[in-house]
Amino acid sequence: MAGPEILESVTVAGRTVRARVARAFVGGVLGPGHPCGDDVALLVSELFGNSVRHSRSGAAGGIPGPCAGNCGCVRKNAS
Repeated sequence: MAGPEILESVTVAGRTVRARVARAFVGGVLGPGHPCGDDVALLVSELFGNSVRHSRSGAAGGIPGPCAGNCGCVRKNAS
């Protein structure tokens, strides 16, 4: 059985000020008025900030941002 297909993804620079880019990406993928939009934006912000603050994600390179799948789900990789 195959997992959900990734439809969209983004990699964002590992700086806390770039969390807004990840939030905007999620908002754009989910679309205005999505019933979980605010919750997902908050979760992405928290995970993004924690990734930068508590790991080497803030060093060189970027943080894999949220991915949207064909199952109606959003996945955020935290490294």
